[in-house]
Amino acid sequence: MVETGEGMRSAQSRCTADKIKHALVRRNYMKLRNRLSKKIMSEEKQMDFLQDKIKKKQFLCNYSVFLLNGMLALSIGSLLPFIRDARGLDYAFCGLIVSLHSVGNLFSSFTAGLLPVAIGRKKSILFFNLFFALSYVLIIFGNHNWCIAMAFFLTGVARGATSNFCNTAINSLAPGKAWTINGLHAMFSVGAF
Repeated sequence: MVETGEGMRSAQSRCTADKIKHALVRRNYMKLRNRLSKKIMSEEKQMDFLQDKIKKKQFLCNYSVFLLNGMLALSIGSLLPFIRDARGLDYAFCGLIVSLHSVGNLFSSFTAGLLPVAIGRKKSILFFNLFFALSYVLIIFGNHNWCIAMAFFLTGVARGATSNFCNTAINSLAPGKAWTINGLHAMFSVGAF
């Protein structure tokens, strides 16, 4: 009888151990399922801003503008040898105008943040993007070296301002979503290609 009692106790302890084991497995399964469902919901929330038509339009416009920004800004580097040959510019002046492009980009980093406060966001975007057209007109029709220098400075200003505006707009459309900014900058490289 003692053996039967011990056998019953060991069977009961095995049964209890199995119940505990199954309870732990079930608890871990539930935790994992909850984590996965939260992850899936967060991934769905990342795309929520694209469900709104206005936000989707702004998103696509910003990507298109950044693509054009890459085309226009980096076409300057490929046009520079032709400009140098047509105008008879020396290498020192060509280095100066490329530097002026970077200085314009730096200058716009400050003014592109302040000007929208004064005149509004839409007007400042139009104002800065007019510099692309104005700079190409100065490159084509300008007769003096200072016109070319001003044109390269203006391309830098337009490029920097467009970059600031697009980055700000994408961050406000989808805050905390790194893939949107990464995609935006990938569009610049596609345009530059």
